[in-house]
Amino acid sequence: MLSFTAVRKKEKALFLIAWSSIAVNLTLFVLKVGFGWYFHSYALVSDGVHSAGDSVTSAIVIFSIFIIRRKPSRQHPFGQQRMEEVASVIIAVLLAVAAIELLIPGIHSLIIQKETEITLHWSLWLVAIFSIILKEVLFYITKYIANRYDSSLMHADAWHHRIDSITTALLFPAFIGSYFHIYWLDSAMSIVISLFIFKEAIGLLYTSVVSLLGTRVKDEILIAVREAAMKTEHVFRIHDLIIHQYGNIFYVSLHVEISSSFSVEAMHDIAADVASNILEILPEYSDCNVHVDPIPLDSPRYKELSQIFKEFVKTHADIIVDYHDLYLRGDRDKEVINFEMTMKETDVTKYPELKKKIASMLVPHCGNSVLSFKLEPDHHIF
Repeated sequence: MLSFTAVRKKEKALFLIAWSSIAVNLTLFVLKVGFGWYFHSYALVSDGVHSAGDSVTSAIVIFSIFIIRRKPSRQHPFGQQRMEEVASVIIAVLLAVAAIELLIPGIHSLIIQKETEITLHWSLWLVAIFSIILKEVLFYITKYIANRYDSSLMHADAWHHRIDSITTALLFPAFIGSYFHIYWLDSAMSIVISLFIFKEAIGLLYTSVVSLLGTRVKDEILIAVREAAMKTEHVFRIHDLIIHQYGNIFYVSLHVEISSSFSVEAMHDIAADVASNILEILPEYSDCNVHVDPIPLDSPRYKELSQIFKEFVKTHADIIVDYHDLYLRGDRDKEVINFEMTMKETDVTKYPELKKKIASMLVPHCGNSVLSFKLEPDHHIF
């Protein structure tokens, strides 16, 4: 979870690495194409064009950052933070295309066993080695930033740098293989490496698409939000905690249980304090909605039932996570016990049968009271 300052640092880091990448790629383009054309090395010329193409992915990074930085608006009330995942998908697709572009010529060359002799010159080696060093430095710096700020976009761009260094390194087997007349070596290595790159591209694509579809936030964020809510005075417990993440923006919704002895105004103030405590730990533009559940904490009957339910949940921990929203209606002769239970079972089609089972197990503990309750899955409840 990033603070407002950390978000700004992340954006500056992304800008810096993206512009550095463009500068490096354009420099390598000039060197590779220039030396390749002068010494008639078409492989080096092709590699230079590939370096120029990598500038496109860096341009995508810069463009996406401009979009991400836009504030929430009427048209985009949640902001445009998910542009990072969209850009990651685009780069992942480009990675897959680059892998296929390596794979097809490699298979073709391996089948026809074409013998291509390359005239070696020390300057060609020097340009290739210089290119690999620069691209590997960019790879490790970009990967470090990606890990530090949990950026799928930077992770995708890092692997584009790694691919460029790998494709350049493939020149060496071509040089050496040609010298010793082992012409299939370059093709075989190209096939193996292209399959590895394709696998990485599919992994990046899957991660980005899953993130776009929406996933459970990290446990550390859930824990931080829960602790911020529970530290608020007079909050007995929380439940139905739901957190939606849109890039660096979080939208939190939760229920807090408060003693029903408080006035409506006091409950509102407590809810406002809960929201304030949560928003203090979240980035700018995040929002929090707090629902208050009044609980008769001072009622002897509530205390009695609360203890019964605690023991019941403990005994049936294999199917039940917890209970909440326990409140009573009517007198003891016509008592209605209302509550909700969070289940480990996420298949809601099984809930009618589970509900009957739970009701039959609770009846001996609750006497003639009417049980009115519902079950819910443990998707986002903490």
